[in-house]
Amino acid sequence: MTSKRFKLIIQVPEPIVLCESGTVSVDDKGDAMFFTGNGDANDRCVAEMIRTRIDFAGAAGIMLSGMQPKGYEKNGTSKYIYQRWWMVYPEFNK
Repeated sequence: MTSKRFKLIIQVPEPIVLCESGTVSVDDKGDAMFFTGNGDANDRCVAEMIRTRIDFAGAAGIMLSGMQPKGYEKNGTSKYIYQRWWMVYPEFNK
């Protein structure tokens, strides 16, 4: 089975194309990762989120929101920021 590829556009603080073609993986805990290519062993993880939620899914693509890692506090705990991923289907990449 072939997996569907997406163009990833992060939305916060402003829309930026992060990856032209990749796949997304969301586990049952709500952790999401976006990989280049098909997510094979040699493909790179370009973005990750925790507490992921599907905000919209339609003909043009899927919008996910959640918390993205953004460095560390002075005491060593992770910092997170709110992020939204707009994943556009290949048919709409033109």
